[in-house]
Amino acid sequence: MNKPPVLCGITLYVALLLVSQGAVAANAVPEPAMVSIPKGSFTMGSPATEAGRSDDEGPQHEVRIAAFALGKYPVTRAQFAAFVAATGYDAGHVCRTFEKGRGDLRPGRSWRNPGFKQTDDDPVVCVNSDDAKAYTAWLSGQTAKLYRLPTEAEWEYAARAGTTTSRYWGDDPDQACRFADVMDQSGHDQNPGAFWPPHHCDDGQGHTAPVGRYQANAFGLYDMLGNAWEWVQDCLTDNYEGAPADGSAWSTEGCKLHGMRGGSWFSKLESVRSARRGRHAEGDRDDDIGFRVAMSLHPALPEMVALPGGSFMMGSTAAEEGHLDDEGPVHQVTLPGFAIGKYEVTVGQFTYFVAETGYDAGNSCRNFEQGKGGLRDQRNWRRPWGRPVLDDTPVVCVSTDDATAYVQWLSAKTGKHYRLPTEAEWEYAARAGSSTANYLGDSLDDNCSIGNVYDQSGNRANPGANLPGSMVQHGDPAHCDDGYGKTAPVGSFRPNAFGLYDMIGNAWEWVQDCHTANYIGAPVHGEAWITGHCTDRVMRGGSFFSRRDSPRSARRGVHPEGSRVDDGGFRVALDLR
Repeated sequence: MNKPPVLCGITLYVALLLVSQGAVAANAVPEPAMVSIPKGSFTMGSPATEAGRSDDEGPQHEVRIAAFALGKYPVTRAQFAAFVAATGYDAGHVCRTFEKGRGDLRPGRSWRNPGFKQTDDDPVVCVNSDDAKAYTAWLSGQTAKLYRLPTEAEWEYAARAGTTTSRYWGDDPDQACRFADVMDQSGHDQNPGAFWPPHHCDDGQGHTAPVGRYQANAFGLYDMLGNAWEWVQDCLTDNYEGAPADGSAWSTEGCKLHGMRGGSWFSKLESVRSARRGRHAEGDRDDDIGFRVAMSLHPALPEMVALPGGSFMMGSTAAEEGHLDDEGPVHQVTLPGFAIGKYEVTVGQFTYFVAETGYDAGNSCRNFEQGKGGLRDQRNWRRPWGRPVLDDTPVVCVSTDDATAYVQWLSAKTGKHYRLPTEAEWEYAARAGSSTANYLGDSLDDNCSIGNVYDQSGNRANPGANLPGSMVQHGDPAHCDDGYGKTAPVGSFRPNAFGLYDMIGNAWEWVQDCHTANYIGAPVHGEAWITGHCTDRVMRGGSFFSRRDSPRSARRGVHPEGSRVDDGGFRVALDLR
């Protein structure tokens, strides 16, 4: 149905603030059943030969998807009702419905009364994308899990479930009634005025059906086609030229049209296909549009690993490839036990913090784009390169102040003493008992198995990085290829002997210490080395953009205290005593 333009409602930020309103006990929240979707890659879009294809479904392109969880069913009326009851959220009282042979905006129609009878187990409809985001924000706050809408790529990957046909049951639309609630003979009979040809089958449903009534796809997901269109994160584009290849959402500031997928009980034959891209204004509410939730596999609060106290030799000798003067002299450090983040703090976890506090982490960041590095406006932790990034990637474009604000919030929220690690703690944790350049060995060309480093993919994704005038003179990239050109989902590579991930590569990590010219006079008990008025802070571990000799356990990066860079993030530490 064609829609008049509708102005955006609440933004995601305001929606997230609902986390703190109307809290109910976690065990009272009717959480959606979730299915773990394995990581993989697939061909997104449809070939020109597919019946019903639209131009916006091409060109076909390969997309890599990180593991995530997706709702087994669309969100139901009962689940949405629990959210409204807990928060008092107003999801409107006008909805576009198809009644008496016409589709119109009708006062008095809403998710409670879409113009036809529903059970509590039917998918909620007459909800716009803001309503859906408000629900996922509330659910995140009640459960300490990172719920969200799926990206368009995640949705299609999950819908296809390994298939390449137009529908996950094959290419025949008339087999739909075993798998999906579609516009069939019953739908046609119960909706006079729907003039398009129905599917040549009959499931007995004229409108929405209780979720899970039809056969699931190979991933065990129900109603991925039919029943209700499902909102996704992305803005809609005319085609896939320039689309992200990493499964992230494709959206722009001021997006007017949002994507939705899967077709519905009211959809034409060509709309009920895995590649079909629906679009509506962000504020639209329709009687055949609902949503399904996705969830990060990482919790909203960092997972920690307790490390035993011990002694190690900190720094590197002149014989180590890439050694710099500030890494010496090598000296023994003995420190007590502490805990450190199993992973770097993710975008999803930082989002949770910003949502609860309203913290402003700035809107400019030094990044590398179009062959040049520099400080750019409209680049930030949400959009380091001008587009949203995956929730499970490390947060970047954050300063030491931003990281400190996060750990202070985390401490207040949990009653535990979170902080940034000291430089000595970081190196002790990274080495995990090793004395080689990195925790795998001394070869800097083996880094691709343990970290996301500047390698062949990085070289392709960052053209111009080796040219005069670029932000970093890289020299040759590592002689390996990990497949990532920018940040990778945390935990994508082998952990070290302590079970810590991404201690090498992915993102530089802020520590507490000031930078010094060398280790002469350095503390020997693991405490931070703070010298007077500290202007330059230490970062550790290297990144996806670091020159070949930077991802080493002893390497000391340095940046001004307030700087935000597109390869700089952090991980947290925790006192055990």
